[in-house]
Amino acid sequence: MTDFFTVSQVTKHISMLIDSDKTLKGIRVRGEISGWSVRGPHVYFGLKDENAYISCVYFGMGPYVKDIYDEGMLVDVEGDIRVYAKRGVYQLYVRRMQKKSTIGELYERFERLKRQLEREGIFAVERKRSIPYMPKNIGVVTSRDAAAFQDILRSLSERGSGANVYLFHSAVQGDMAKYEIVDAIRRANAYSNLDVLILARGGGSIEDLWPFNEEIVVRAISSSNIPVVTGIGHETDITLSDLAADKRCHTPTEAAECITPKRTELMGIIDMKMNAINNVMNRRIDAIEQYIKGRFDKLIRFDPLLILKHREQILNENIQRLKKAAANMLAMRETMLSTQGIRLVSASPIHRLITIETDILRIKKGLVKAIEDILSKRIGLMEKAEAELNALKPGNVMKRGYAMVRDASGKIISTVNAVEVGDMVDVGLYDGHFDSEVKEKWYGRKEVF
Repeated sequence: MTDFFTVSQVTKHISMLIDSDKTLKGIRVRGEISGWSVRGPHVYFGLKDENAYISCVYFGMGPYVKDIYDEGMLVDVEGDIRVYAKRGVYQLYVRRMQKKSTIGELYERFERLKRQLEREGIFAVERKRSIPYMPKNIGVVTSRDAAAFQDILRSLSERGSGANVYLFHSAVQGDMAKYEIVDAIRRANAYSNLDVLILARGGGSIEDLWPFNEEIVVRAISSSNIPVVTGIGHETDITLSDLAADKRCHTPTEAAECITPKRTELMGIIDMKMNAINNVMNRRIDAIEQYIKGRFDKLIRFDPLLILKHREQILNENIQRLKKAAANMLAMRETMLSTQGIRLVSASPIHRLITIETDILRIKKGLVKAIEDILSKRIGLMEKAEAELNALKPGNVMKRGYAMVRDASGKIISTVNAVEVGDMVDVGLYDGHFDSEVKEKWYGRKEVF
């Protein structure tokens, strides 16, 4: 039966093999710093090139090198490769370290492409579009398995946006990520109903975020017909995609927040609008109440019967004056005719007498007709005024469905402020009265049909 080795035995054997290899003692390695971290007196980082990565540790040098080296720098290091048994990994224990360049190859590529795209105006502020205030349809380009997508969904839910969310799945790191991101943006643009597009992923090293610095991705963002909001990495991570986007946010969560207003903000806007509507309606209601009150006061102040009697008196006086004037006119005409008759008799012109008699009859008929016309017009005016006044009589007004409401003391109630729920009121109609109890009151008109 074959004996089994323990994990410690296997790890120790591998460690002995590595320790016995002279090539791995005092080995010199050139690479780009990735994951630079100073923890107390020690420094932990990795060296990488396009195809591989090796962990490194630099003991006791943290205070001396923390301000000299940084992420992305190309460096030469010298040390021994040994096994770290507790984690079962090999790593380079650095003895000496030296800068090879002030900036690593990835940073050089970043700056070179950035300058090129700036010259083309890809990052120009005037090219950036405004983001809709309350988008109804939101597209998200990220990995369906990424925490970034869940962060976006949670943030939108907490803010109560109610928007429809469409995921366009894409890898967000690795060699193929740039092609998948471009394809996802293209597919999103095929949806004509999208209002905004979020491009997002969580934090990571510069290598993890590098797909968002690729030229084809930046140009796809610039060419998008939909406004693009980025939420890539953390606050300190800035990619070329961020610079090309219409709006850059520090994280996926912030990207969701910046395109949707808070629930409290929406409620504040709604309250403000409702207050404005209420103010307008209250002013309108007050104006109508004042108008109705004024008309009602006039009805109470002026009794239609008295007005009718007053106008009837005036009409009778005018009729009497007309009759008197007509009588005076006839008497004057008769006097004139009598005088003329005497003259004619004395002159004995028979044919002239006949003519004068004819004139007298014609004038008399004209006067009678004039008096009758004047009386007819006056009577018509009086009847019209009487009809108008009758229409204003409380009884006639009540026949059209109106009522006169009085409180227990007999005082007329003209506003809902004069009653309270539970009060008893007297409701007067044109043919009688009935008592009623106030069950409910409200301001303005209440639709009952």
